[in-house]
Amino acid sequence: MQLNITARHLKLTAAISDYVQKKLEKAKRFLDPLIWAQVVLDVSKQRHEAEIIIHTTGHTFTAKEESA
Repeated sequence: MQLNITARHLKLTAAISDYVQKKLEKAKRFLDPLIWAQVVLDVSKQRHEAEIIIHTTGHTFTAKEESA
């Protein structure tokens, strides 16, 4: 599986990267032929946003979450 993590306005540390990889390992159980995944982490003044795009054979899944 190819994984691309993009961090906007924050420093991508090894701990954050490991956390994202650990969570994507759980997704492999449900989406067995996981081809690639892209994670975008964004921090603005009072807003934290995470977006993930997962591509499997024949399907593309997108999820986005925002919190204060």
